[in-house]
Amino acid sequence: MDIDEKLQGFIGYKNSKTNPLDESKEIIDNLSNLYQFKKQVELDNTKDEIYRRISEVFQNKFKIKNFTFFEIDIKKQKMQKVIEIGESLYCHESIKNSPELCRAARTKNDVVSIDFHNSCPYFNKENKFYFCMNIDITKNFYLIVHFVCDTKEELDEIKNKNIFIRSYLKEASPTIEVKLLMNALQESAFTDGLTQLYNRKYLEENLKKLIPQVNRDNKNIALLMLDMDHFKAVNDEYGHDIGDKVLKELSRILQESVRESDILVRYGGEEFIVLLIGIDSEESAMNIAHKIGQKVRENEIDVYAGTTIKKTVSIGLSMYPQDSKLFDTVIKNADIALYEAKSSGRDKVVRFQKEQVTSVELF
Repeated sequence: MDIDEKLQGFIGYKNSKTNPLDESKEIIDNLSNLYQFKKQVELDNTKDEIYRRISEVFQNKFKIKNFTFFEIDIKKQKMQKVIEIGESLYCHESIKNSPELCRAARTKNDVVSIDFHNSCPYFNKENKFYFCMNIDITKNFYLIVHFVCDTKEELDEIKNKNIFIRSYLKEASPTIEVKLLMNALQESAFTDGLTQLYNRKYLEENLKKLIPQVNRDNKNIALLMLDMDHFKAVNDEYGHDIGDKVLKELSRILQESVRESDILVRYGGEEFIVLLIGIDSEESAMNIAHKIGQKVRENEIDVYAGTTIKKTVSIGLSMYPQDSKLFDTVIKNADIALYEAKSSGRDKVVRFQKEQVTSVELF
């Protein structure tokens, strides 16, 4: 590629001007815009702000109508869509649970529509064209930018603007990496090391934001407090490694049983809290609690040499704001209901009732 072609690519489109002064001004303007963009990105607080800023550049400067940003974390085998403009991610259903299949991430090369054969086997829209870019943020974390075009001419425009588009992404990537590191540090402070669920500290901090938001939206929260039945016996008989495995299995079941918007907390030892945010009724909360109990009851856990064990959980349920407008009281209520479940035979769900407070106090 000669110097003129490189400059045209950096400018962002094929320049038909013959006046060298006009071309120089165009280049200087674009360099200035890129510099200002970089400065603004460095002042953004979060990754989401950075992604929104890049998205605005793509729409306003490059006039691109359909594109998606998604993150791929190879280490965690996780794919997350972070920006979607227009209709674009036609490959999402095929690769969302297997992000390693993404050709752009796997090859670390651009993936572009080609005549007469499909360069990406997972793009399933025959009358559309695509252009995918991979941006390495860290060793195992990629930002994939997926453009979709209605016509061959639109695709050619993106090809011509490729170098300049990529320059914006590369200017943003170091700041995205910093935000990732900051998020990782925050997550480690708020995450339980064994189960990877949130810890008690996270719950205390998050409630300061969550409760006002729930009150504004006039929503309910169902709080489930769970305790693994006879957990000490597992440690005593099989050792702490198997005890840890039992807790990991419980955390897996909890993650499979609730929505992404719900909050899972390892509250301490073998005790867990589930916050069902915006639950529509007490009956729905009870159904979810019973479903969790059944899954735990049916789950077989390998111990050694083909030997398996099954465990059960006791669950206490309290509702916010129906039971109390003080969330600390709701937690205490769920704990009281849990005590009732344990003392009345275990492996059951108990809804908090005011009479339970008196019986616990008498005890």
